[in-house]
Amino acid sequence: MGNYVDALKFAGGSFSLMPRAAVQSLIQYCHEHDVLVSTGGFIERVLTWGPGAVNKYIDECGQIGFDIVEISTGFITVPVDDVLRLIEKVQRAGMKAKPEVGIQFGAGGTTGASELEAKGHRMLTGRLVAPDVILMRAHYGLETADQDFTVTVSTGNEYCA
Repeated sequence: MGNYVDALKFAGGSFSLMPRAAVQSLIQYCHEHDVLVSTGGFIERVLTWGPGAVNKYIDECGQIGFDIVEISTGFITVPVDDVLRLIEKVQRAGMKAKPEVGIQFGAGGTTGASELEAKGHRMLTGRLVAPDVILMRAHYGLETADQDFTVTVSTGNEYCA
């Protein structure tokens, strides 16, 4: 399977609804076939529960066997310094961090385009770009050569860097 599938991504925290043993079994099966396993963007929800919950979530993801923790910020605003700290926490826990670089509105996103533009985000080749996104990319482009950035596609209007 690893020849055709690189990674399995759980969507919307779906793994949190499954029995732990079932999640571990699925992750083990993926690993047996050279497929990495990602949490998907559930950390966005966990962030609303506070720092203690975030630390516990990252630890638990490592214990269960996840390879990748996606750090989504499509529906909430997270300062770049906080995203960088999350990336470092995930990496210290032995997993790969996959920060999402984008801002979503519509289809569940709570911020309209005009409000985002008023906050300093600007359109660039059809995409809404936050100025601090450039700094985050520069920092991790230099510090972590293999760091991935992801853009999530949805049914709504999404503008990503």
